[in-house]
Amino acid sequence: MRSDDEGESWTGPVKVLEGAFWNCQTNMVIRDGQLYWVLDQKHKATVAIAADLTKDLLDPGAWRISQVIPAKQTAVQFRTAHDDHQPEQFDDWNLEGNVMDVNGRLRIACRVNPKHTGATPGIAAIFDLEDEGGGLSLRFDQHYPWPGGQSKFCIVFDELTRLFWMACNLISSAEPQKLDGGPNGERRFLMLYCGMDGLNWLPAGCVAMAPCSSQSFMYPSMVVDGDDLAILSRTCRSSGHYHDADLATFHRVHGFRELAWH
Repeated sequence: MRSDDEGESWTGPVKVLEGAFWNCQTNMVIRDGQLYWVLDQKHKATVAIAADLTKDLLDPGAWRISQVIPAKQTAVQFRTAHDDHQPEQFDDWNLEGNVMDVNGRLRIACRVNPKHTGATPGIAAIFDLEDEGGGLSLRFDQHYPWPGGQSKFCIVFDELTRLFWMACNLISSAEPQKLDGGPNGERRFLMLYCGMDGLNWLPAGCVAMAPCSSQSFMYPSMVVDGDDLAILSRTCRSSGHYHDADLATFHRVHGFRELAWH
């Protein structure tokens, strides 16, 4: 649906894509009049979409969709915390992907949420997206070490520094299998990173920290606002469970560019 009066009124809803797809607040790329984004199919598959911004976005003809890549085709072997220390393969979730324009190359980084409680955190699934001949082609590239890759992360690109900036959750427990929810069960440290290539990241600081693992600053949404980064967090303070937010908190990182290396 669309509002032409800043939200005072709205058109009726129009279905522009068919399928059980979703995502939340993650990075999109606008290039050559096209908007690119990535969606999940019930946590079990990854798909990319594009919208032609020169057309009416309520017209289904303005939208295109890539092939769907099931998560089972990109399953990763995780080292578990069992005594035998043998790697096991699990049908994990690839979800909540961010699209990046890396020197003209469209790359997608998706959260890898290992369902097994002893699995390794901090891994992302990397995809390449090509737009040629009117068709979108999505290709799985690799799994890559990724700060906070077990939870939802948010990436923005800053034109002045020519750097990608990422807000994410790190875990502090040496035994994540003992956390409620396994390696995804600690979201109390909301961290800030920056990087040049959309793969490798350097720490820039801690945005917010909760005193215990049952609290959280999670699911960040982030924009560049002048010299600042403005960040919205889905936050758990008193619900008693890291996943169950009971408020939203707003955070501002003043002069964030000074946190980058020189």
